[in-house]
Amino acid sequence: MRTVTALTAGALLLSLVVSAMAQERPGPRVLKPSELKAMSLDAMKVSGDKYLGDMRSLVADVLNGLSQARQSGDPQTVKCVTGALTTVKGLMRLSEQNSIGLQESAIANDRTKAQHEFVKLTIARNKMIELHAQAKGCGGPDAETMFEGDVVLEKIFDQDLPFEDARAGLDLPNIILSMPPSSSPFF
Repeated sequence: MRTVTALTAGALLLSLVVSAMAQERPGPRVLKPSELKAMSLDAMKVSGDKYLGDMRSLVADVLNGLSQARQSGDPQTVKCVTGALTTVKGLMRLSEQNSIGLQESAIANDRTKAQHEFVKLTIARNKMIELHAQAKGCGGPDAETMFEGDVVLEKIFDQDLPFEDARAGLDLPNIILSMPPSSSPFF
C-alpha cells in the first residue's frame, strides 16, 4: 500500500514539474489603456520587476542557444543567433534604465511618467519574446528531424475550371508588315 501511495505521489510530482516546464515562457502581453489606468504605481513596479526577470531569463536562454550553435559548428546558425543576441542585449540595457525610471516616477508620484516607462517595458518585453523565438528558430529543424520519402505534388482543380490547355486552338496572328506612308513630301 505504501509503494502505491509513493508511486502515486511521485507521478503527481512529475506531472506538476512537467506542467510547470510547459508554462516556462509567457507570451506577449497586449496592454489596454483601461488596464494601464486601473493599475496602481506599486502594481506597475511589481509588474516591471517581473518583466525584467522574464527578460533576464530570455537573455540567458539566447546565450545558451549561442553556445549550442558554436558547439554545432554551423556558421549560419551562429550568425543568426548572434544577430538576435545583439538586439536582445540592447533591449535589456534599455529596459533596465526604464525600470529605474519607473521606480523613480513611482517614488515621485508622477503617474504619467510611470505609465510611460511601464509601456516602454511592456513593449521591450514583447519584442524580446519575439527575438527569443527568432533565435530559437535559427538553423532550421533540429538534427533529430528526418524527412523521408519523395515530394508529393497534388494538383487540385475546381470543377468549373477547364482541364485542357488554354493555348490550344490559338494560332499566331497573320501580321503584314509594310513601310508606313511618308509623312513628309520631301522624302
